[in-house]
Amino acid sequence: MNFPPRDHSSNTCTSAVRAVFSEYHSDVAPGTTWQGIRCEDAQGLTWPDACFDPVTHTEVFEHVPDDARGFSELRRVLRPGGRILFTVPLFDAQDTVERVRGATALNT
Repeated sequence: MNFPPRDHSSNTCTSAVRAVFSEYHSDVAPGTTWQGIRCEDAQGLTWPDACFDPVTHTEVFEHVPDDARGFSELRRVLRPGGRILFTVPLFDAQDTVERVRGATALNT
């Protein structure tokens, strides 16, 4: 899989952008980068309207304080006809389990 170079500091959407990855860090301003990873807050994304198709996230929304606002933001940045694909845990637990720590980019 080949991805074109990404400028994580840019808030523009172009057809050349094939994938953007982000994480949330409470002490990092949304739309900036931390250790090479773009930081965003699902409750207030810095991307323009109708920017992505699709939008994906895995096991995130159980950690978002205002999930309705977060889903509204995902819908806002989704292009017309786009899809939101997500996963959430299927069990009720007080604590979550960290299964992956530290990821490396796949450059193929």
